[in-house]
Amino acid sequence: MMKKFTIILIAFIFSASFLNAQSYSLSWDGEPIGDTLLIVGDPSDFEMVFHAILTNNSDDTDTLKVQRRMIHLLDETVHYLCWSVACYAPNRDSIWVAPDSLVLESGQSTLELDFSAHYEPNGVIGTSMVEYTFFNKSDLDEKVTVVVKYKTSPEGIIDRMDKEGYLSELYPNPAISQVNIDYTLTPDVEKANFRVMNLLGAVVKNLEMDKKSSNLRIDVSDLTSGVYFYSVILNNEVYKTKKLILK
Repeated sequence: MMKKFTIILIAFIFSASFLNAQSYSLSWDGEPIGDTLLIVGDPSDFEMVFHAILTNNSDDTDTLKVQRRMIHLLDETVHYLCWSVACYAPNRDSIWVAPDSLVLESGQSTLELDFSAHYEPNGVIGTSMVEYTFFNKSDLDEKVTVVVKYKTSPEGIIDRMDKEGYLSELYPNPAISQVNIDYTLTPDVEKANFRVMNLLGAVVKNLEMDKKSSNLRIDVSDLTSGVYFYSVILNNEVYKTKKLILK
């Protein structure tokens, strides 16, 4: 049976104006995807699946295609993808374009099953990197790209936190002057940090989380109102990244 794997959004880091200027955008589970996405799994997993929802932000009805570029694929691992009406046989070509196209009207998004990328680790430990580019068949400059890192390792700190630790949602959220987060860290957490980033990716708050405590209170009264993202970093690994709204 396939084990649960962890999805970490690394590059939530683009401004609202840039997002609006893009012809297309990507999301997963209702959250925007930035330039890079990390999927962490166990080498014994049967497969790790990346689903993406593509939205046409342009004013036109466009015919979309998808290109896959193998940045680094570990030996003995397998990769294939599904797009539009077909799933294609695994291959290790450096650059490959799916034969089929998909038409999206202005403002329309793909369905969840319209695109999926499948990575089979086959017991191999390490990281494979694959780039996906969704582009307009009639205008190659209209595109959106994401690099997905498929990382497999034996059960680590993230898995143990999911099973034995605890991390609450940030509250209140939306907030005005102060936010809180409750937590219980596992014994193998040597260092924990709480970071707040603005839409440009700049770190505006970086606080250490006391291992002996169970609550962190963060003063945000010095930050302007708007949308931010916060991350919890455990032993220099991103554990969670979510949105913070300040009134």
